[in-house]
Amino acid sequence: MHRENKKRKIIIFSLVGILLLMAVGYSAFKTDLNITGTSNITSVWDVRITNVKIKETSGLAENVGDLDSYTNLEANMEANFYEPGDYITYTVTVSNKGTLDAMLDSVKLNMPQQEVINFKVEGATSKEKLPAGSSKDIDVTMEYTGNNPEDVGSVEADVNLDYVQDGRPTEFPDADSPEEDNLRINDIILTPTETSVKAEIDAEGAIKYYYSIDNNTWYESSENIYNIYHLKPNTTYTMYVKAEGDNGKVVYSSKPFTTLDNTSPKVNINIGDNVKGENGWYKGLSLNTEVTDNDKVKEVLYCIGKDCTPNKSLTLENNKATITLESNKNSQELCIKATDMVGNTTNKCSSEYKVDVEIPTLSNMNIETKDDVMEVTLEATDNESGLYKYYFSKDGGKTYIESDNPNYTFTGLDEGDYLVTAYVKDTAGNESEIKAQSTAIRYTSYCKKNNIDDFGDCLIATEAQNPNIAEAKATIEAKGTPNFTKTSPSILYSEIHDSNTSTMNDSVFWKVSTSYSFNSETGMYSLINPSFIDPKTLDFSNGKYYYRFLSPDVNMSSQDTLLKIVDLDITKDEVTSADIYKATVYRYNSKINSYNNSETGMYMSYDNSGNSYYYRGSVSSNYVKFAGFYWRVIRVNGDGTVRLIYDGTKPHANGDVSSDRIVGKSQYNVYNSDNGDVGYMYGDKSKNNIQESDYIMLRTDFSATTSYSFGSSYTYDFSTNNFKLSGTIVKATVTEYGNKYNDSHYYTCRLVNENNGCETLLKVDSYAGPQSLYVKNITNASTSYERAHKNINSSSIKKYVDNWYENNLINYTNKLSKGAYFCNNRKPFTVTSGNYTNKGYGLNPTIYAYGRFVGWNNTKKTPTLMCPEKNDTFTVSSEIGNNILTYPIALITADEAAMAGNSTGSRNQLSYLYVGDSYWTMTPGLYSEWGYALNHVVSPNGNDMSWREDVHGSRGVKPVINIDPSKITFSGNGTMQDPYVLS
Repeated sequence: MHRENKKRKIIIFSLVGILLLMAVGYSAFKTDLNITGTSNITSVWDVRITNVKIKETSGLAENVGDLDSYTNLEANMEANFYEPGDYITYTVTVSNKGTLDAMLDSVKLNMPQQEVINFKVEGATSKEKLPAGSSKDIDVTMEYTGNNPEDVGSVEADVNLDYVQDGRPTEFPDADSPEEDNLRINDIILTPTETSVKAEIDAEGAIKYYYSIDNNTWYESSENIYNIYHLKPNTTYTMYVKAEGDNGKVVYSSKPFTTLDNTSPKVNINIGDNVKGENGWYKGLSLNTEVTDNDKVKEVLYCIGKDCTPNKSLTLENNKATITLESNKNSQELCIKATDMVGNTTNKCSSEYKVDVEIPTLSNMNIETKDDVMEVTLEATDNESGLYKYYFSKDGGKTYIESDNPNYTFTGLDEGDYLVTAYVKDTAGNESEIKAQSTAIRYTSYCKKNNIDDFGDCLIATEAQNPNIAEAKATIEAKGTPNFTKTSPSILYSEIHDSNTSTMNDSVFWKVSTSYSFNSETGMYSLINPSFIDPKTLDFSNGKYYYRFLSPDVNMSSQDTLLKIVDLDITKDEVTSADIYKATVYRYNSKINSYNNSETGMYMSYDNSGNSYYYRGSVSSNYVKFAGFYWRVIRVNGDGTVRLIYDGTKPHANGDVSSDRIVGKSQYNVYNSDNGDVGYMYGDKSKNNIQESDYIMLRTDFSATTSYSFGSSYTYDFSTNNFKLSGTIVKATVTEYGNKYNDSHYYTCRLVNENNGCETLLKVDSYAGPQSLYVKNITNASTSYERAHKNINSSSIKKYVDNWYENNLINYTNKLSKGAYFCNNRKPFTVTSGNYTNKGYGLNPTIYAYGRFVGWNNTKKTPTLMCPEKNDTFTVSSEIGNNILTYPIALITADEAAMAGNSTGSRNQLSYLYVGDSYWTMTPGLYSEWGYALNHVVSPNGNDMSWREDVHGSRGVKPVINIDPSKITFSGNGTMQDPYVLS
């Protein structure tokens, strides 16, 4: 309710439309045209007000007049104000009902008390056309700006809208007007610059002028010319003007204009992050570009080259962009073409730069030896700055010889094993990764020269360079036990960070971290406190970034590339509508800095038969040719026999990647769901029964977008060891399962097709996350340690090895030892942890040799040649073994591989056991809490002793045999060029 004590009526205005629809002047608008006497055209002038309505009110302002009282010529409106700030806006609709186009000439108003009434007109533009048949809305606003309405009294405002015929003079001949005065705005002349405008008002009868570009703030002047400054270039404004006569009446009009823009954009190019190389080259270089304009920049194009034409779009952020130059053998410059909104253009190129961010490639090193001479030849390439220098070392990198040529000859060398290393440098100063290869210098056969006939003794004497076997053994034993936590030769690595970004696409959640660590002894990156996360939730504002591995679910890896994620773009797959995450990344890898070859050669350890002398590291004098194949000596066994591992149909240098170095590939076992499946042989599965784990575990290996099959029950087929879903079958993503079926405890095989089966079934306990469920394992499992590991059935790998023996070595059986053993050490680890109770049967999670190789719970890495259980000591015929083997052949153990110079989590491509592919050992790793039997392999990434190999997987096979020295003769000196030939 209005406050009565403040109520005072103010009559705002009487709006009279002077629309010049006059009977007296009708002859001015009605014209008869005679066209060749065939037609008459009659023109009609009829411009009038057709509607008045309230558009908006504020405060206590109120209309008190009759809005429907207008006629063709006049509209009367009346309103009350009560407080400062009250305003009311009316919309007046003017329609051209005639056949002649009209044009607004001016708006006249009589506002004697402008000091308290702010008058505003919107939509009335000088010289604006009102075509025949069209209408126009004009908003008229009155706002009370005084402090006390009681002091104002009655205010009457007259507003006249003058329309004239388009193309005719301002005054119509014979036109009548009820307002007899000479106040008039004939024209507004505007002269804009980039940041200002000069307004000149051509008016009659005016003594004062008002100027505004916002129809709110007015500038009063006694001059008809006024300048307004501080405008924006290339911007459209409206100039509002008023001309006041000596009788207090005001003529109002407006006219749009656009400021100019004659200034071209400014382009600055400066050097950003950079790494200076040598000889005028950069090892990394980015150029910071800034493009500014007095208005806006419409388009920026760029190119990189020399005398190039910009044609690629450059996206600016806060007027800036950074461009990283890639490697090029030629000088490069960055050229920019910037265009503003009106077409002003600037072209600018940077200085020329030479950039080579790529390290040269040392692809091959060939070594030829003869007597005391060793010739080393390198094959290297560099596509950017070009090869510059070559570096050679014969002592594992302790000292290097610089050369301008890719080959170098060492002369006057002593007998012995040599670790040759080399690298190359390009003109920019980038160094290749060090390449290493072992070789041996032998003048004549040491054993022949010293009349040593026993092959095992020959190996020991040659190593110690002492024909007295007892003294030679003592020399080797005095070397002690090497450091099994490091490879042999041990390697030091450094990080390599790409200078340029690349992109990669993914559609799954990532395991990410905000920080990482790097191990210089393994060359391995590790994420610190990583967590699975939806990439959409990552925040890259304010320079934030994240780390993940190339494999999105990896915590740490010795082979995975680390990615530094600096930006992310999310799109939709056109077929599945799934989110596609396109990440901008820097790739992090590692390179070898140096080698330490001090723990290479022959060492002693104990086996079940006595003192065993084994080769470790990059040895080059353990080559053997036997039965038409090449082999490498692993060790001289405690019983004097010599253990050999298959190495191809031709001799291979250490580090040579070749499929010839394995005899094929095979599963380790067709089954993987029971502890017994880690065995070279296993028990009777008909004695097993269906078991459900008594622990709940978190499975994180689900996809966030895949719909899996879930069933309310299951069936089991013993003949195929296969579970299948039955009962109520539903399909759902992990999240959908959590939302709809979380209390149902359904079963799943983690498959999308319910008709397929699995060896280990999962019973879902509850939802854990978009890629995670809490589950229990269900499998057909053994009921005791003895039943799990009883040697009744041959594993797949044993059948494969036996078959190869039958086809290749059956005629050499009498040369092989039947008493030497092979160890399938299935003794559970003594340290338990969490679900790993180490019972060694059924689906009880059990750690086997894995604990010896990774230092489980801070225990020492302790590989051993001893085989603690007779049941695991596989022999053909021996008092110390199980005497179950059909043929005297099996596989290397993970312990032997570790003692040969391979270490868990480390890379070693110089070990004589490295072949460039993974191959099975006969050593169990563990039976995991996820229900998988996992065995150790020698892995393809440089002899990392991996335990993550499911026995279902297909891996390489390298047979191992034991030579009986009493059954053979030999020749040669054990080098690749002159191997020991057994006959």
